[in-house]
Amino acid sequence: MKLLADDGKEVDLGAVLKEQGLVLFMYPKANTPGCTKQACGFRENTAELSSAGFAVYGMSADTPAAQTSWKTKHNLAYPLLCDRDLALVKAIGAFKAPKNIKRSHIVVAKGGKVLDVRVMIGPEDSFKEAVKFVKGLDKADDVDDGPGVVSVAHSRAR
Repeated sequence: MKLLADDGKEVDLGAVLKEQGLVLFMYPKANTPGCTKQACGFRENTAELSSAGFAVYGMSADTPAAQTSWKTKHNLAYPLLCDRDLALVKAIGAFKAPKNIKRSHIVVAKGGKVLDVRVMIGPEDSFKEAVKFVKGLDKADDVDDGPGVVSVAHSRAR
């Protein structure tokens, strides 16, 4: 799937997953308190996730201009994707009617195997749980063996 990033370039998530794993967090609206807490938490943990082989991306239905402004304001060091029609958000199960996003994150292994999905999670819990999950992966396990879901959790948003 290809999505527009905050810099105006298209990002092909399939191509990303050929090279490395992916932690994609979703938030309702850029530059709001809860979303900023979630994004800054991922900012503080990007190096740790990256060293474990996972690229970090944020995603909302916001425009590229809104994403860029927020990214600059908070020095976010990863791409912010724009899912304007909420297609990927719906596929992940993070859609909230009428046209919003349930705060969530997904961890996908290199190659595309879905390892963990957290829907309706608190802003601070999102980055903490994603880091905890990635750190807990057994490096001896082959997480690059095709599509599948290892863990799915739906939490109450805080």
